[in-house]
Amino acid sequence: MEKRSTSPFPGKDRPLLAVVGVALVVSTALFAWSDRKHDWRWYQYDFRRQVTEKLGADRAKAVPRGVQQIWVPELRRADRCITCHQAILFKGFESAENPYRTHPAAILKNHPIEKYGCSSCHGGQGWAIDVAAAHAPAEHWEEPLLGSELGAAYSLVDDKKALLQMNCNVCHRFDRETPGAGAINLAKGLVKEKGCRACHVINGRGGTIGPDLTYVGDKAPEQYEYGRLSGQKSAFAWHVAHLPLPWNTASPRSSLSLASAGSRRPNTSSLGAGGKSSSSWNSAMKWTWLPRSSTLTPFLVAITGSPSK
Repeated sequence: MEKRSTSPFPGKDRPLLAVVGVALVVSTALFAWSDRKHDWRWYQYDFRRQVTEKLGADRAKAVPRGVQQIWVPELRRADRCITCHQAILFKGFESAENPYRTHPAAILKNHPIEKYGCSSCHGGQGWAIDVAAAHAPAEHWEEPLLGSELGAAYSLVDDKKALLQMNCNVCHRFDRETPGAGAINLAKGLVKEKGCRACHVINGRGGTIGPDLTYVGDKAPEQYEYGRLSGQKSAFAWHVAHLPLPWNTASPRSSLSLASAGSRRPNTSSLGAGGKSSSSWNSAMKWTWLPRSSTLTPFLVAITGSPSK
């Protein structure tokens, strides 16, 4: 018969392994309990209820369950927005409140979500599954949701949802006019009307008295001096404050600031507007946050990329 070991360690290991096993069981139970509190579970339940009332139980059974994701490799984006916003492609929810509202079909016709995702246009933290983290502003996340709440925070008077148009300008900066982007179109008209190219180079053409503004959107917010500003300490506020008269009205100055976010260097991608190949597509959609601000204000700069011809 094999002789038993006289080592004292087996006697000490058994209690230790028992404690570790109990800790694993308890942590697993706590994880399962906390996972039940995610926002998306309620939104999916409520959406299935609404579909049942409006379209019938059979249609509600076909509604996906669990975390949903759109992966766009060309843009290196994983968006889980459709986990809560399940009505994007549904008909009959056009007048519903978010997140149960149908997305306008005209926009999706040229910008299908399987090729563009959601956050490349709307901003936000695409892979988050809770409202606060997904919509931002969130610490260490550079792309807030470009909605009316952020527009109100930046005192956009005419159209509080106009912030969304900045990401439109990333792809459409060379368009003479972008349908549905009134602020961007106004800014492009101002560049031509006020003769900005007399002093500044924009898209390869213009004077050399002032700095080149073609890719002014790549400028880091730390490069601005905010000592003379009162209120928000952001690059957006800096540019609005420094735009000279006679542009001392909210709409033109805000429009120039909005359009400027598309004045960035394009990154690698095979997609362009409408799913066509385009060298002007910027897959980075990069925002920069101003770290000195306690509220993490987004980096917006103030000049537009206007038509090259």
